[in-house]
Amino acid sequence: MIQPILPFLLFFAIWPLSGDDPLATGFPTEASGNIRFQADVVLFEEDGVIAPEVSIAIPRDALEAELSDSLRVRVAVAMLDRDGQARVEYQTELPLDPDSTAGETSTFPVPERWLRLHPKWFEGTRGMRITVEDVTRLKVGLLDKLRGEHPAGVAEGRLDWPMRRLTDSDSDSDSDSDSDSELDPDSDAGTEFGSDSTAVDGGIFGADEADGLLMSGLLFAWAQADEKPASGLPGFRSVRARLHPNPFHYYGLHQPVMTVYWERYGLPPEVEDGAPLVLVHEITALEGAETVTVVRNEVAASNDSRWELQRFDVSKLASGAYRLDVRIERPDGTVLAATDGEFQVVWEKRRWTEDEQTLLRYAELLLLSRAEHESLLVMDRGAQEEFLRRFWDRLYPTSPGEPNPKEAEFLRRIEFANREFGTKAKEGYRTDQGRVFIRFGSPDEITFNLNPQDRELLAYVLPQEIDDPGESLEARLRQTKRRSLRDNRAYEVWDYFSQGDPLIPEFAGMQHGLKFIFVDELGVGDFLLVYSNLPGNLR
Repeated sequence: MIQPILPFLLFFAIWPLSGDDPLATGFPTEASGNIRFQADVVLFEEDGVIAPEVSIAIPRDALEAELSDSLRVRVAVAMLDRDGQARVEYQTELPLDPDSTAGETSTFPVPERWLRLHPKWFEGTRGMRITVEDVTRLKVGLLDKLRGEHPAGVAEGRLDWPMRRLTDSDSDSDSDSDSDSELDPDSDAGTEFGSDSTAVDGGIFGADEADGLLMSGLLFAWAQADEKPASGLPGFRSVRARLHPNPFHYYGLHQPVMTVYWERYGLPPEVEDGAPLVLVHEITALEGAETVTVVRNEVAASNDSRWELQRFDVSKLASGAYRLDVRIERPDGTVLAATDGEFQVVWEKRRWTEDEQTLLRYAELLLLSRAEHESLLVMDRGAQEEFLRRFWDRLYPTSPGEPNPKEAEFLRRIEFANREFGTKAKEGYRTDQGRVFIRFGSPDEITFNLNPQDRELLAYVLPQEIDDPGESLEARLRQTKRRSLRDNRAYEVWDYFSQGDPLIPEFAGMQHGLKFIFVDELGVGDFLLVYSNLPGNLR
């Protein structure tokens, strides 16, 4: 694993960002673009200064589309202010061995190239934009090559700060400030604590950059790292370097033990050295807000910084999204500091390797209501797995962990559609023929004509094929309004004698079969649907 400190080129530049708000979501996150890497950022403290640690997992095949004796990536980390604008950017170029990946020597199921970066903190930072660019090769497009553009991916998000209990003096002194040091406990920016915690002094919780951290964020780890850390690293960086990070936050099938690392720094002003404290680790299922596990460890307060490591067996947890809350409390339950992080429990092998684009394709083809479709797309990976498992189990109940035959058939049809109906401009599942095939299976009868002549022309065939008894002759003739006797475009007619083999039963009351007529309107092999007796629209 490469661990540069990022002594990059430094640019003081301010520019507006276009598109979505880069601070709308936090880390971890998946990059967009040509290189769909995964990134996570955790805030630590080293020598009294905030020290972010960036973990990046780059898919191995993202950098090996062309063989090369050497690979080089350019990594840029931009520090974003509260408005999402970049105030400073660090850059570096790193060599990568094309024959070496951590994925081949570790237990992580997906071969990845791992980077761990430590950019210098810039005061006022509230988010990051991380760009990974493959400088070894150019994009495949002609214009891209002329412009010298390289494949790249971009991940951006806000930094979620560990929260601390602000004393009355902190609150009073900052009451006229616009900084983040004082947060309204009723606002979305505050931290909500469980019912087992009480704030006996009525304090305010916030993140005070000037006063530093009482505790770090949470580093979700996969396992112990294979390589030995370098010597002379600041703070507890040498301890963290012994852990293989898990920027995906996935656990379950390939790793049933979740390892979480964090650090605590000194004492709050109101706590004496040696006073008893309680470290609370609480796991909550996001669906239903049900507490799953609570671990309490009693420790003595110390002015010295300490690191903490906690492992959890998640083998009994169902698929879904969970949150781990970590709190430093007094014995009476008063919360002094708190941080949290979400993780996913995933038990199906395919879910570990699916990227967001694959999921979008998957969801687009399912017969979901608009609300269900929109809800699925914003779910975390574990929640998506649970949603889809319930969806397929409604059609064909299976035991937990077993493959669902209906889902397997759905995926087979997608693969067939991509192979048989795809064009240079469109994947097969997006074509009209592909969508009909995925939804209803193979037709019972296909009539096709690649070069129709005379009485086989569309002007003659369409009125004959439109056999819906609800359509009058006049209505059927309207279907041929723009079809002249010179129109010899290729066409196919698909007939299902009943309802075909639908994945999802839809039209139990239909008394007649289904018919679909496709025409190669542009002569490029993309047959468009021009008629169907299907009730409603084909999604």
